Amino acid sequence: MHVHGYVRVSHKDSAAKGVSIASQKQVVLDRFARIMDTDPRVEEGIICEDLVVSAWKSSLMTRPAGRELLKVLRPGDHVVFPNMKRAFRSVLEFEKQMALWNTQNITVHFCDMDVNTGTAVGRMILQMSSVYAELESSIKRYWRIVR
Repeated sequence: MHVHGYVRVSHKDSAAKGVSIASQKQVVLDRFARIMDTDPRVEEGIICEDLVVSAWKSSLMTRPAGRELLKVLRPGDHVVFPNMKRAFRSVLEFEKQMALWNTQNITVHFCDMDVNTGTAVGRMILQMSSVYAELESSIKRYWRIVR
């Protein structure tokens, strides 16, 4: 079993907004350590990085590092994201990917939420977070068009 991670920035100026690759990687590595401390069978894997890639315009499976992540994940692995927005900006994409990972017994971690995805309440919290991630993207997109 391995723990892998994924980080992404949407814009060249993301670091100025506190969303740098380095800061995301540190959060992911901290979670790696917690997971490996909890289960010594889990080994450190890789962190895949997408630089200046929009999650609104491209799904996880179509982003270069997203494809890399999906290739290395195996049943029983863990996958760590700094937060929902780094991974998914579409409720439909989130639901499809989570359903697939559930069948593969892949445990998903979002560092900004300490949620047990094995419970109904935990799944509901993640589903609501995916709704807010999509809404936020829609609002940002609207204001870019209006301006």
